[in-house]
Amino acid sequence: MNSFEFNKILGAVLGTVILIMGVGFIADALYAPIEGDGPGYTLPEADDGSAAVAEVEVAAVPLAELLAASSASNGSRLIRSCAACHSVDPGGPNKSGPPLYEIVGAAIGGNATFAYSEVLSQMNQDGGTWTYAALNSFIESPKGFAEGTKMTYPGMRKEQDRADLLAYLQSLSENPVDFPTAEAAPVVEETATEEAAPVVEEAAPAATEAPAAEETSTVQEEAAPVAEEATPVAAAEEVTPPAAVQEETAPAASEMSEIGMLLAGG
Repeated sequence: MNSFEFNKILGAVLGTVILIMGVGFIADALYAPIEGDGPGYTLPEADDGSAAVAEVEVAAVPLAELLAASSASNGSRLIRSCAACHSVDPGGPNKSGPPLYEIVGAAIGGNATFAYSEVLSQMNQDGGTWTYAALNSFIESPKGFAEGTKMTYPGMRKEQDRADLLAYLQSLSENPVDFPTAEAAPVVEETATEEAAPVVEEAAPAATEAPAAEETSTVQEEAAPVAEEATPVAAAEEVTPPAAVQEETAPAASEMSEIGMLLAGG
């Protein structure tokens, strides 16, 4: 290959490269993007999962309603988790916790044979009592009810399970404490007021009808004299003296008879 052929090939390659580069520069110049100009919209950023999720608050069911629907038999199954630390038998011994027989209605920290924590001992001095509400709060979260308690149990979260356990604790007594009753909603006595309103409304038409009755009686009284006055007039018009008619007829008859006699004599 001579130098002329080599120069042609090299020139063609260089020309192609220059052409490609030139097209790229021209395209960038013609279609260069302008920030903040032209159609388009901003895409939303992807959620990385860090957004806070709103918690839905569920209205708590009153304890009285939970206890009314509780099951002591289910509570006897749940008490097994407490049996390792508490005795449920009458006169049972202390374990790591005090016995639970007759616990409902007893004084908080009232077992003289057991060494309570300072917080429960203070509650005893303040006159605290193991009511159903207090036991429910303590079973739900021992440390939340009595911060500083020695009890290591984390708590029972399901409210119906706590109610079932309370129903079983109620049975651990010779004189069970009655469950609290749900407070009845106050009844507004509106019946008497609502019934009185129609009576007043009915009385109003009766009052308006009374003047009409009085007007009717007045019209009747005024009509009576008119009828009485019309009676003599009618009587006067109907009475015709028949005697006068007969007297007028009699002279006419006598005159006719005289004329007849004259004609007969002539």
